[in-house]
Amino acid sequence: MGFLRFQREYELEADQLGVELVARAGYDARWYRTYVDRAQNAPVVPASGSDEFLQARAAVIEAIKAPVRRPPTLRR
Repeated sequence: MGFLRFQREYELEADQLGVELVARAGYDARWYRTYVDRAQNAPVVPASGSDEFLQARAAVIEAIKAPVRRPPTLRR
């Protein structure tokens, strides 16, 4: 239970900082609340399956291993 209290305090502090940054940037800080409400109520996307993750990981590893092709230069 103590952890939840600290988490709420951190969220409140982050929201206050967000409002301050929005106001300093010249935006109407009242719209920040609308943004936060929408972001917090957004549906949670379920995690993709492990097979999809492994395929994406393999693709990234393969892309990293691929040789870098450099454009030809006029120098000899």
